[in-house]
Amino acid sequence: MMLEPLLHRFSMNLPHRKYPMTRSKKLIALVSKSFATVALTTNQDRAFTMLRNKNIPFEEVDGSDPEKKEQRNALFDISGIRGKYPQFFIQDEQATTFLGDLDVLQ
Repeated sequence: MMLEPLLHRFSMNLPHRKYPMTRSKKLIALVSKSFATVALTTNQDRAFTMLRNKNIPFEEVDGSDPEKKEQRNALFDISGIRGKYPQFFIQDEQATTFLGDLDVLQ
């Protein structure tokens, strides 16, 4: 599965969590496309490039989109970190789990 290397890398930084692979899991990237600083845009672009270069599929959620406010707030509640982008999550049928931010990708 293409997410396995990324999940292994995340789990190295989060040793108390394991992420068994199933077809129903997906990677969610919480980003901000508006009100972005140059540093934020650079970090998000770097994360997307790393994911695409490794052929890791992901779903973008634009936290600055008013139509995504409810989903953004739910993801902030899961991570416990508000207003920091990008953040990465694994979602399956039962739960959404916070993996980390850009630092965990590097």
